Parts: sequence; C-alpha cells; structure tokens
Amino acid sequence: MAGAGVVAMAPPVDRAIPPDASAAAAGSRPDHPSPVVRGAWPLDGDARGGLSTEAGLRPAGSAQPVAVDDPGVVTASYEPPETYVVVSVPQARLWMVRDGQTVGSMRVIVGRPDHPTPAMTTEVTHVVLNPRWHVPQDIVRESLAPEAARTDGRSLSGAGFEVMSSWDDDATPVPVEDVDWRAVADGRLAVPVRQKPGPANAMGRAKFVMPNDSGIYLHDTPDRALFAAERRTGSAGCIRVEDYEALMAFLIPNDLPPPPSTDRPTYVRLGAPVPIHVTHETAMTPGRAFEALGA
Repeated sequence: MAGAGVVAMAPPVDRAIPPDASAAAAGSRPDHPSPVVRGAWPLDGDARGGLSTEAGLRPAGSAQPVAVDDPGVVTASYEPPETYVVVSVPQARLWMVRDGQTVGSMRVIVGRPDHPTPAMTTEVTHVVLNPRWHVPQDIVRESLAPEAARTDGRSLSGAGFEVMSSWDDDATPVPVEDVDWRAVADGRLAVPVRQKPGPANAMGRAKFVMPNDSGIYLHDTPDRALFAAERRTGSAGCIRVEDYEALMAFLIPNDLPPPPSTDRPTYVRLGAPVPIHVTHETAMTPGRAFEALGA
C-alpha cells in the first residue's frame, strides 16, 4: 500500500479519540459561546443540576423572545416534544426527559478545545451494539500514525486497529506493516483505519447514532477515569456517556435487546426517533429554565 498514493474517496466520520490520547486533555476546557439566552424547556429540577420550567413565560411557539425580570436576560421560547434528551456541553451532563419529567441524568465527556462538541438539535435514530470505529483521518494522522511508524504498525494491531483496502463495506484488511506510516503522519498518504469491536474499542459497547453534518455520536467508552474529573473535556467532539445501558433503556423502554453474544456489530433501530438537543448554554440550575448568564 505504500506506493498506492493518497486515497481520494471521502471516508465515514466517527468522531472519537483513543483513550491514551485523551488523557492529556483532562485538565483543559473548551471555549464555548455564552449567549445571554434562557430557553423554556419543560424539565423538572433535581439536586444534581436538573432543569425545570419557569412560571410566567409566554407559551411555547411564540415567535419573539420574552423579556423576564433579570436585566439583560432574554427568554427564548422552544416547543420540545414530551420525550427527549438534553446535553449541556459546558456542564458535561446529560438529562433524559419522558412525558415532560426528568427521569435520569448522567455525566458525559465532551470535546477538547481543539475538537469542541458542536451545538445541534437532531434525533437519535438507532443504537449500534459492539460498534466498529471508523477512525477519522486527522486522528489517524495525529494520534495513530506516529506511534505506528515507530513500531512498524504493531501498536495498531495490539489495540485492535486494522487497515482496510478502501472505505467500502466490502473492503478487506491490509497488512499494517505494508503501510508507509511516516507518509501517513506527514499527511502525504491517507489510509482507511477501523477498530474492531471489543472491550478496547474507543466507542465502547454502544454507539447512539444521531444524524448530523459533523459526524458526532453519543457512545460508551472503555476509559472511565475522566468521568470523575471536574472538567470532562477529553473527546474529539463526540459525547461519551457514563451509563450507556441506562441511556439505551430510556431510548428503548419496552423492547430492550439482549446483549449480543458475539463481538460483531448489532444494529437496533428505535421504534420512533428520540429528539436530542445539544447546547452550549453556560449554566443549567434547579428551579430555572435553560439559563445562559453570558460573559
């Protein structure tokens, strides 16, 4: 493959980062927009920083922001469904809401300053158990290739990575020692790399697919240490969840699939997509609505 040239086909994007490459970023914090906006989503507060509605707001669907009592603060109206997921990037926390009531919350790990998690509103459409990880080219180039060049590819094989002949579904593995990893690290060669399912996979045991232009997913992780950190910014943009089984039970309450018996990916389509709102608002407090206090 060393003489094959740069692969021109656009690869799939799975934003994640190997656990060893994320550890150095544990003490950093991304730069988040801090608009002075409060959004009235109907969430119930709890002692860990849950959310609730705020009395007196104009009904959802209002076309114009509504001024409230705090000077310089504007309340924007939303019209969320009754069941949905909310992720606060600055707080690195996820909430699950069913029938307008907060039913669970968990810590998450969000993007580093150089790969911040983008704000978005989309839907979770399906879950992949035992997922493969199709590694983005910037992570191959910056995190995997330098070490592979020093070990003649052995570092990749030992961690379950494999080089593929293309990004097509019918691609076949290529011997890692046949790749010019220095050329990959220098950006002169692009190679498709994926990580096999299993306990070392950067996406853990489950990936929650939500269509978006940035290739962002919710997913499990084998690296649990960062969940205990005050600043949980260690991913390459994806959102790592503390308890994937609890999130899966929320998304598929009446038809939870059994754990797969093999290490092959298993695709589970949700009976109905569940909306998810990922926000950069800077503070969410009990007894209040979404609250962004500004800089």
